[in-house]
Amino acid sequence: PFGVSRVEEPLPFRNQLPVRFLFLGRLVSYKGCDVLLQAFHKVEQAELTLVGDGVLREELEAQAQQLHIEDRVRFLHGLSDSQVQEQLQQCDVLVLPSVTQAEAFGLVQIEAMAWGKPVINTRLPSGVPYVSLDRVTGLTVEPRNVDALAQAMREMVEKPELRKQWGENARKRVEENYLESIMLDQVYQIYQNEKKRKG
Repeated sequence: PFGVSRVEEPLPFRNQLPVRFLFLGRLVSYKGCDVLLQAFHKVEQAELTLVGDGVLREELEAQAQQLHIEDRVRFLHGLSDSQVQEQLQQCDVLVLPSVTQAEAFGLVQIEAMAWGKPVINTRLPSGVPYVSLDRVTGLTVEPRNVDALAQAMREMVEKPELRKQWGENARKRVEENYLESIMLDQVYQIYQNEKKRKG
């Protein structure tokens, strides 16, 4: 099942600049990292860390240099599981800028939300916008829309009180919907109902 074993104890809310945005995933075309870099170029008082590797890594590093944002963007790869969790713990906002429904669910959203982090995701015809809800646990924007993504990131920078509230809501949503124990119970219940229906 798509879930996490437990929610984490978040660090005290960090109301400081720069705001730390995190992308976590493979550096491949459907993840939309080129759109993310273009949007981030329009955002001030922020840092961006991209954790992952893939065929587009060198191209994305070159794009960051062309946009003159390389001093505010970090590319990390080859991290251990504990180092990845540390990145999730220390970020302020997770960004999932995927551009096609090849992104079916975005499990990384749940991992970040378990740490009490708000999410910016995209309105894909998949499970992605159902996991983190627009203006409840973060912000949802149209895929490939650079300006909309930049505006969402600026809102996260400029409105720390909303960022805090959405992060708290995110953690609560995981507790109520995405703990593995709850999801296993739900799967078991579906199985039992189907068994009864078939007699």
